[in-house]
Amino acid sequence: MWTKTPKLLQKEAANRDRDPMQTFFVQIKCALGRTYEVASALAEAEIASEIYSIAGDFDILAKFYVEQDVDIGHFVGHKVQTIPGVVDTRTIITFKAF
Repeated sequence: MWTKTPKLLQKEAANRDRDPMQTFFVQIKCALGRTYEVASALAEAEIASEIYSIAGDFDILAKFYVEQDVDIGHFVGHKVQTIPGVVDTRTIITFKAF
């Protein structure tokens, strides 16, 4: 499991008092043998708050927070799907945390 960087933790703390962030998850299917490479690229880009290896149709589950005015589709298309080794994605948009 990838842990949050100090930069990401500071960003999350600063945003708690502002407008709520949009939270969403992306399931990522990787090219064969490239899961660790994709996970490392996500971690280095510091765009995901959590990155998990998963079993099933997809290889990685990543959790993201973006500002309310950010277009999630554009974000995923330009920041996640462009990572070398990403074959497919499935975005899960959340509404409320319990």
